[in-house]
Order: sequence, then structure tokens, then C-alpha cells
Amino acid sequence: MKILFDIEPCFLNTTGMARVTRELLRGLTVLDTDNTYVLFHSSNFSSSHYGCLPDLPENFEVLRLSRSRRTLTMLSLVGGLLGFGERFLRDDFPDDIDVYFSTTAFLLPVRVPRKIGMIHDLSPFDCPTYFPWRDMLIGRRSYSMLVKSADRILTVSQFSRRKILDKWKLPEDRVGVVDGGVWPASTLNGALDGAGGSRPGGDVPAKYGIQGPYFLWCGAMWKRKNVTALIRALKEFKRRTGDDTLLVLAGTPGNQSAEVDALAKELDVEKYIRRVGFVEDEDLPGLLRGAVAFVFPSMYEGFGLPVLEAMACGTPVIASNVTSLPEVMAGAGLLVDPTAPSTIADSMVEVSTDPDLRRRLSEQGKARAATYSWNASAKALLQAFDEVCSA
Repeated sequence: MKILFDIEPCFLNTTGMARVTRELLRGLTVLDTDNTYVLFHSSNFSSSHYGCLPDLPENFEVLRLSRSRRTLTMLSLVGGLLGFGERFLRDDFPDDIDVYFSTTAFLLPVRVPRKIGMIHDLSPFDCPTYFPWRDMLIGRRSYSMLVKSADRILTVSQFSRRKILDKWKLPEDRVGVVDGGVWPASTLNGALDGAGGSRPGGDVPAKYGIQGPYFLWCGAMWKRKNVTALIRALKEFKRRTGDDTLLVLAGTPGNQSAEVDALAKELDVEKYIRRVGFVEDEDLPGLLRGAVAFVFPSMYEGFGLPVLEAMACGTPVIASNVTSLPEVMAGAGLLVDPTAPSTIADSMVEVSTDPDLRRRLSEQGKARAATYSWNASAKALLQAFDEVCSA
């Protein structure tokens, strides 16, 4: 097979989509020596950005298009809808492609025999108020167009698969699952060994200006991540315990950032919060391992990669009892009502004061995380390529 693979998300380093795309690509480079891959991206990026890519064997080549990311997005949304996109792109790609794959719902209108795209969750449909109206409309349009054009739709959890099947009344075999994964044990142990120091997490917390015990949250601060509930839970935790445990917020800004800052000031908990920004991959295991607990009160997830990564590091997890998170955790953490900050605070107090509970959750989390791997995810993707091309 000759496989066209959209690697644009690899270069958007602050997103979970970037990690999914890079790790699936890394897995394919290890597993697949038989098929040929054409990895394409827009003119927004160049070879100077290729450092985030894995080492590519001879059966993988990179194609830099002459068109910008904005142009390609417009061709995907408008050109595909109106039918003129194929004319614009007919000379951009090899003409002997067997299957075209993207980890996103944006499939270009390319004339190829088979297409596979991914829908990670249905949040633009299920919780539209969490999005700017433009993003919500674009999400809905791209998902609906993908359902019409793709031969196979992949998603990241059984929760999301059932949502997609029910939304569009699709046959069961149209939608498959490629789970998220975690670092291999050798990579994880190497990162933790390299963190240095004598405390859990080594020297990484100090690198980010963190002293003493802390709870950790990480992600992009979108409204659906529900960080305001965590701020209210922190206030309640402080009222009950009076201790000096911090709350570390790691990740990138989003449409709830200003609200989070205002609420922290209103509740007078600013001095207990550390905003450390985006954390590089090599530091994330140490920052996770050093936390008392990872707290993730999200209102909506398609998978919940940060939860899985925290469990892999042996960090106790407190997470929402909704959407995909109970599926991913499978009893290996504490589930809470994300709409009730007092219940989040209950679990924060429980974990911070009970060392036996922390040890138990740590072991259960590591065991659960060990059932996931990016190699297994890449195998599932490779199987989808085989099935679609042999149909």
C-alpha cells in the first residue's frame, strides 16, 4: 500500500492532537516496513520543524506542499463542499495513493481510492456552549463532511465510538477505535531517572519554581476542562485543612483562562496557585510523579490522555465521573462529580491525608496504564489500513 498521512498536527506542539499524531507515526515507523508512506504538511512548516518527528525509515518520505495551512483548511471545508477542491489539488499529490489518513476530521478533497479520518469526540455537538461560535460551526461542518467522505472513521474510546454511531446512525463496521497510549516503560523510566534529585519527580518541580507538595492539572484551559471547579475545590480544601499544598496549572491558555484568574483572585487563593505554562515532553513525567495527585475535573473528554499519563507515572488520579474518563480509569482512581467542587475537595483531602490510599491508587494506576501502549495503537491503525484497502 501507498499511504498518504497528514502530519500537520505534529507541529502544533501544544495540543493533545500533536502527541497522538507523533506517537502513531512513531509506532508505524517501527512496525511497518512493507508499506510506503507519504507524509505531507502545509507550507507553514519546513524542514527546520522536523526535529519533533521520529527517525524516518526509507519507506517514509515527507512532502511539503506549496499551500498554506489556511488555504488547505478552506479547501477542506469549502472546496470539498462545493466540489472544486479536487481541481486545485490534483497536482499536489502522487497519483498512486491507496489510502489517505488524517488524525483530524479535516480531510482534503483529494481523489484517492480510500479515506480514513479521526473524530476524537463530539464536543461541538454535545457541549456547543464551551466553544466560540465559529469553532463550534467549523467543528460540526468538518465532522459531518468526514462522515460523508470517509470509508472508515476512527476514534479514541468506546465512549466516542458509541456517540458517533448513534449520532449518524452508522453501521458498526464504519467506526473503529484507536486508543491513546503512554510512553514505553524504558522511556518513562529514563525520563524519571534523568529528572535527578531525591524527591518524587526529581529536580523537575524545582525547575518550574515549585517548592513543597502540590496538586497538578494540565491541559489547554478551555471551558470544558472545568478548571473553575478546581479553583473552588482548592478554596474548600484550604478551608478544611489549612495546609500549604499548592495547585500547579500546566499547559496552554484557552477561553477559560481569564475566568480562572478572576475566580482565584475573588476566592483569595492566588498565592496557592502556580501557572507554569506549557511543559516539555521530557519534563512531564517528573512533574506528574512529583504531584500529590493529578486532578482533572473535565466536563467532556473523548479519551483523557493526561489521566492515562498520570497513572503511568504512578500519580494518584482524581477525575470526572463523566464521558470517557471512567472507561480509561477503570476503577484505578477516584471519580468525582465535576459539577460539585465540594466532592472534588473531598477526594483532594482524602488523597493528601491518607498515604495508604495514595500507594494503592499509585499501584492500580500503573497497572491500568500498562494495558495501553502507542505500539498497540499503531497496530490498530495499521489493521484499519489493511481492512479498508482490502474491502
